[in-house]
Amino acid sequence: MDVLEALKYFRKKKKIAQKDVLPKKGKQTYRRIEIGEAKLSYEDLMTALQSLGITFNEFFHMVSETRSRASSKIMHQIECCQMGVNNTSEKKNLIHYFYQLERNPHKNAVEMSIYTDIKLTFSNDWEEIPEFDEPDRMAILALISSKSYYTYYDYQMVTNTGALFSENEVLQILEQMFPVKDAELRDTQTLNVAYGFYLNIITAQLYKKNYAKAREYLALMSVTTIPAEIYYIHFNLRYLKNLTYYLYTGKMRFYKEVIAVIDMIESFGDVRLAEGMKKEMLQLTAGRTFNLDYGQFPVNIVTEK
Repeated sequence: MDVLEALKYFRKKKKIAQKDVLPKKGKQTYRRIEIGEAKLSYEDLMTALQSLGITFNEFFHMVSETRSRASSKIMHQIECCQMGVNNTSEKKNLIHYFYQLERNPHKNAVEMSIYTDIKLTFSNDWEEIPEFDEPDRMAILALISSKSYYTYYDYQMVTNTGALFSENEVLQILEQMFPVKDAELRDTQTLNVAYGFYLNIITAQLYKKNYAKAREYLALMSVTTIPAEIYYIHFNLRYLKNLTYYLYTGKMRFYKEVIAVIDMIESFGDVRLAEGMKKEMLQLTAGRTFNLDYGQFPVNIVTEK
């Protein structure tokens, strides 16, 4: 629900006539605003909210909540399909939505984020879903290049695909999107997904056995001020730092630190994260070779909570 839809929603719910929303301008002026034929000024919006008897916060909570529910519904479908819950119906709905997105040549950050998440999650298992490819990467880079201020979905879009960018593209993203502007004003969810980009690009280098590059990215992250309350990032950073140094030096003290971090996370109740770290550590320390093709790289998909 956008701003104009929300105005219409509240007006009808409260049974207020169009002529009474902007009484000094009349019915026709407001009608043209409500159907999108005329621009809504800040002054007119404030007058409309007063006429509707709604606070600024209540109004925009409705706008943001309906948008959030729409994207959350899709993320719920993704999670259900991952777990095999209601597989047939959810899969059908998700594929239908994916094709809708695919036909849209001008996807915004929200749509591109969901589109790429579906590809990364299901392209290996569902023949209907193609792999993440070069045009997808270029579309993401074009989207971020068109902006100078980034919000949640911009960061989610690059974080979930971070492992699939080239070194030069990673540097471009770091230069354009970091440090996070107004970080002290951002919510925890946005900061988690933003700094998650560092975690994914570091992890990518570990799977490539490029430990020197992983250390470079760790050094970049170490000079970044990350709020103390962003526990998820701090735990993951400590885990990756010690894992990188263990793989690089072979010294057992770093291995013990990795185990200590995993135990700490498990004791805090995040069993899923701890188990994922254990599995990843075993894979990396066993010296296995990994297929790094698009859609097959082990990435941490960050979603709305």
